[in-house]
Amino acid sequence: MDFSIDRDFVRVGDKSYAINKINSVEVRTTTKKGSRAYIAFWIIAGLFALGLLGALASGDGAFGMFAFAAICGFLGWLSYRKRADTNTYALLLVTSSGEATAVTTTDRDQIASIRKEIEGAISAR
Repeated sequence: MDFSIDRDFVRVGDKSYAINKINSVEVRTTTKKGSRAYIAFWIIAGLFALGLLGALASGDGAFGMFAFAAICGFLGWLSYRKRADTNTYALLLVTSSGEATAVTTTDRDQIASIRKEIEGAISAR
């Protein structure tokens, strides 16, 4: 991300915001829920594993049951890795004419340091 602050402007990417027009800085957090699909995949994989036991006993269709159980187990593992909630932080610059979203990121420390720099520039004017 291209970000810079000087005496007069905050520059984020291709946009510039005048320091003397910024009234306040706000950070909003949005939480995106993680995937819970792994539960369904693992239940289906378990059912296919039970079917595999029956197929092994009868000697019929064991490979197909194993393949479906393995595929569902693998898909469950992939979605299990994405089970954590994800926070997205948006830095808003509030002016007399409204709000402008300057930066959006998932890095909390980065957004805090940017906010601190902008607040320092506002208080120095």
